[in-house]
Amino acid sequence: MTYTDVDGDLVNVSTSKGSAAALAVALTFNDPNPQHARQLQLVNFAGNPGAFGGTDLIVSARRGPTGGDGRANVGAIDATNLNLGAVVIDGDLVQIDAGTGAATAVRSLAVQSMGVFGTSTELGTNLVSGINGGVSRVSIKGDFRGVALTLTNGGSLGPVTIGGSFRGGATVGGITTDAGNIGQVTIGGDLVGSGLSFMGLTFSTGVIQSGGKLAGLTVGGSVIGSDFDLPMFTGQIDSAGEMGSVSIGGDLVGGGGQDSGQIQTGIDASIARVRIGGSIVAGGGVHSGQINSRRNIGLVTVRGDVGEGHGIAAGPEGGQIDATAGRIARVVIGGSLVGGSAVLVGVVHAAELGSITVDGDVRGGPLDGGSINGDIGLVRIGGSLIDGNILASGGLRSATIGGSVRGGAGLESGAISANGNIGTLTIGGSLVSGSGNLSGSIRSERSIGSVTVRGSVLGTSAHPATIFARGPAQPAGPADIAIGSLHIGGRAEFADIRAGYNSLGAAVNADAQIGSVTVGDWVASSLSAGVDPGADGKFGTADDAKITGGTDTPGVVSRIGSVVIRGQALGTVGGTDHFGFVAQQVGSLSVAGTVIPLQSGPVNDLNGLAVGATSDVTVREIGS
Repeated sequence: MTYTDVDGDLVNVSTSKGSAAALAVALTFNDPNPQHARQLQLVNFAGNPGAFGGTDLIVSARRGPTGGDGRANVGAIDATNLNLGAVVIDGDLVQIDAGTGAATAVRSLAVQSMGVFGTSTELGTNLVSGINGGVSRVSIKGDFRGVALTLTNGGSLGPVTIGGSFRGGATVGGITTDAGNIGQVTIGGDLVGSGLSFMGLTFSTGVIQSGGKLAGLTVGGSVIGSDFDLPMFTGQIDSAGEMGSVSIGGDLVGGGGQDSGQIQTGIDASIARVRIGGSIVAGGGVHSGQINSRRNIGLVTVRGDVGEGHGIAAGPEGGQIDATAGRIARVVIGGSLVGGSAVLVGVVHAAELGSITVDGDVRGGPLDGGSINGDIGLVRIGGSLIDGNILASGGLRSATIGGSVRGGAGLESGAISANGNIGTLTIGGSLVSGSGNLSGSIRSERSIGSVTVRGSVLGTSAHPATIFARGPAQPAGPADIAIGSLHIGGRAEFADIRAGYNSLGAAVNADAQIGSVTVGDWVASSLSAGVDPGADGKFGTADDAKITGGTDTPGVVSRIGSVVIRGQALGTVGGTDHFGFVAQQVGSLSVAGTVIPLQSGPVNDLNGLAVGATSDVTVREIGS
């Protein structure tokens, strides 16, 4: 049948099943007079299931003699307890109910838009489309706005294409399956959450939630959580099962509610890969602005920053890339990793992290933000590590930092620490301590292969810059190398470098050894291997002794292989402090080309030899 739409379009409604008379009965308009221009508010197939079960429905429009826009909007389709074939609407659709629980409840749904005109085109106020079963394909040329498409009874949803934006409304707005899979979802514009609190109830919208797998998602614009504080799960992409590749052209932005602006999977489910064309920005809610896999994530690339930004005060654990129980193959961040004022903002965390590249800085906040955590392979930071940290739960194979490592007031700020071995570490600038405990530090519970600091190692008398390494769990014969080599291009000033100490600064290994050390100037600093400074807490004094109560293997002596100071060696003038180069054996020591005359072999220079002009720097070998 044909009719004239409210703005003058000539509209044709056709079905593949049912008679013309039955179709006329199924259509409800806002005006019953067929001579008038009118709105099609309802297509009711549920009233005649025998005639319309399995039917196609096509509503097409063209401009009429009095005007029109070539579109015909339909309020609602009621095919409750019926399966449908192809549904094609040449305009906006608010709501559709269909399905008998079959695998294909609707063969395909193709519309110009969904929900753009709210409930103004339908009889009632229902914004939720309930499909009892599966839908093979959905194509929406324009926006999906303020409505919901919900599949139940285990129904799966085939590929979904939305040419415009996906925008949540005040109370609804999502595509969900209770247990079925969702195919590839493509959104040309933004995915935007919304929501509000009404009579004590919190609504979340702007979500894609799969009760099974999600084949993949492409969003041309940004994914944005709601600005409201209460609604949770706004602007969220969630799958209970495996998630394929996710590509977002703009930003992933958290909102005011929990888990907003988020990509996440269920227990034991992985994400193939994620590409963010802009930044990952924490919102005010907990876990907002986050990629969270309960298992593994492949490659993650973010062109901008990750963490707090855009003038938003971040909530706890926002701005994160997280695979707590699994592995992240690789992370590439084109901007900076940025902590915030709340706890654990701007964090990349995995049980195992293959590699991470941050082209900008890693900047921490006062509460453990700006952090890279996990059993880590390769780290490359183009800028500086400022107040942030690298905390390896296992080992750290290699780390290269283009700028400096600078501590701040927070615990472990400006720190690089590993529970296992650190392979090679290169710092292009300086290592600088802060006022916080363990700030401006390099620490290993096992061994460090090599450390190169092209700038200086700088601390203060109250907060020295520290390098601690315990050494291997089991010495390899007479070798117990805790620090293989240390090269400092500038000076070491108020530096405390110890082999045989764990990451918390406890003396645990009397056998620990250091290979070669080269430095520009040595100022008010100490270098020790397997030594306890004694009651006075100062290295190079008479009460220095071998570490007790930890590892002490017969036949293995603590050792400093060689020390080359290119410039001068100094302590402080007129103070009561003292500094030293101390081990059971010091192989060689030279200052400004002058070799300090040490005796060959271990445990010889027990009285110590003064180094430098301030009389408070000593090279000393301790007894066994």
